Order: sequence, then structure tokens, then C-alpha cells
Amino acid sequence: MPELTRKDPRLKAAQDDAEQCAPDWKPPEETPAPDPSGPLPEAADGKNTDACADGSCEVLVTSHANVTANGLTVDITVEEQLTTFRSGGSVMQLGGQSGEVEFGDDLKITIVAQNEEGAVLEFTPG
Repeated sequence: MPELTRKDPRLKAAQDDAEQCAPDWKPPEETPAPDPSGPLPEAADGKNTDACADGSCEVLVTSHANVTANGLTVDITVEEQLTTFRSGGSVMQLGGQSGEVEFGDDLKITIVAQNEEGAVLEFTPG
């Protein structure tokens, strides 16, 4: 890489701008996901999906909910290993205990934790 960056000043500039290209860079430590067999963390807004109206909330969905957040209505179905999000003509599914979906610039939903009891979902404006 050093030889390439000496030959191409644009590549050198890109490398200088990319923090993770530094020789001593290490990825940040990630917070481990909750144990899928353990209890779910407490959702800040409990099961109160009305708290999502402004686009910011954290709720527990145990099987099915219609949530209106930031002007967008999302139909959510939670199964043991799968969460399905439907809005308008869009259908997105996430498997496992984490992940996120985005509905354009309007809304992002992050699975904080999921197990057989349900899913804790965090909603943020897009």
C-alpha cells in the first residue's frame, strides 16, 4: 500500500481521510447482543406504541402491532426468529436477534433485542 499511495496522491489523500486505514487503528468494541435465551431488556416506552408518534421511541412488540411513527404506519409481526415490517408496498424481514430497517428518509427501526417473548424495537426519524 505505501508504494501505491506514493504513486497516486488521490489514493494517499483517501487513505489519510480513512481513519480505519491507520496502521494502529482497531475497530471499536461492540456491545454484545443480549443472550437470546435470557430476558429482554426493558423497553423505555413499554408497549405504548403511541409514544412513537414523533418518530422516536423504544417499544416492546410481543406478536403484532401497528405503529405510526413520524407519519408512517408500519405493521409489525414478531415471531421467535423473524420480524416482519410492512408499510405501503414495502415488506422487510429480519431474522435473528438484531438488525435494522429503513423506510426511506422517514424512519429507521432497530431491533434492540429479540427472543421467544417478542422484540424490543427502537424507532428513530430517518
